[in-house]
Amino acid sequence: MHLLILRTHSLRAPFLYRALRYENIGADLCHPENIKNVWYGQYDAVLIPLAEWDIPLFDSVLKTIKSLGEVPVWVLTRALPPFSLRVQYKNLFKGGIYFRPFNTPFKHLLKEFNHIEIKKNHRTEPNHKQILVNDLFIDTETREVERNGKSIHLRNKEFALLLCLAKNPGKALTRTFLLETVWDRNTSILSNTVDVHINRLRHKVDGPSNSPIIKTIPCIGYKLAFQKISV
Repeated sequence: MHLLILRTHSLRAPFLYRALRYENIGADLCHPENIKNVWYGQYDAVLIPLAEWDIPLFDSVLKTIKSLGEVPVWVLTRALPPFSLRVQYKNLFKGGIYFRPFNTPFKHLLKEFNHIEIKKNHRTEPNHKQILVNDLFIDTETREVERNGKSIHLRNKEFALLLCLAKNPGKALTRTFLLETVWDRNTSILSNTVDVHINRLRHKVDGPSNSPIIKTIPCIGYKLAFQKISV
């Protein structure tokens, strides 16, 4: 699970970030004005700690969050909006929007987050055994990788990293997301682990003779260029 916490409260937002990381739950802090840099489907849930909900910032933030997909939103505020307004907001957010008192115990929030994770894991997703991204071919069963018809030998982590990028074509994936998806949370890893593996992957997949398909997104992470076709 990977959560986005908006820095709409100087004390509560960092507290939630530290508490979630302590529970081994991925979390990123983001200033409201930077939400436009977040990509569709990048997060499993959004947390908005607010002293007061009836401020212009709240409405502008909600409008931006709608562009992130069907992602559930938690709003922590001292005074809850009127019931009629809460119903109106729920109709706008297909992923769900949950208003909670500012002093809600963290363990209660954690239970709700875990419930969302269980629901997500029980969704039935299409099982594409083969993925084609332009001239890059990946067979997820045999773990074969080809580019322009030439076989590419990848180590386990390199294959897992490429597969993660290929399943999210065109999307900028943060280093945190890649770390939590590809590496075991209990493994001791260095801060530049993703960059090192990406460089190795580039050397094998892009090489000197192929056009670059693994793109660097400054200050964010990496993405696999072009449109995915599943066969």
